[in-house]
Amino acid sequence: MADVLRLPPTLFGVIRWKKTIGNPLGDSASAFRVRLEERTPSEFRVGPDGPEKIPGTGVWRLVDDSVPCTPAPDEGDSHVVHFVIRDLHVNVFDGAYRVAAQLTNVPWDTRGLAFLYLFGYRQMDPLAWYVTLRPDVHIATVEFEVVRRSYFPRRDG
Repeated sequence: MADVLRLPPTLFGVIRWKKTIGNPLGDSASAFRVRLEERTPSEFRVGPDGPEKIPGTGVWRLVDDSVPCTPAPDEGDSHVVHFVIRDLHVNVFDGAYRVAAQLTNVPWDTRGLAFLYLFGYRQMDPLAWYVTLRPDVHIATVEFEVVRRSYFPRRDG
């Protein structure tokens, strides 16, 4: 356990999608863009009416617009892409990281699956993860899945 506490703060990520959704043409990792943003800690000072937040603190800032992804071996009926985000730091007070995986405009091979996409589209689920790294929990994993959504929601009943 002491060896783990000596490791630097790191985020490990995985993106999965069912083989029935198809596969990006070319390098599967190029079909994804992972954005990392950090919410800087809020800082306060004592003003005429008491404590007040210092402007410019407690804001979201872009850390990396395109974290590199790498293809990984398939897991059962799913394709997989991994990413690792290093050089992070422990969050203090109300600081946090936001990790968002997005689909790029790389075309997908959907031969034989065209009927699935006639009235639908691919989307990341969830859209983002919010992670706080603390001294005792400074390594985290985030998982995304590419899902198919319908343009026409089902009506039950």
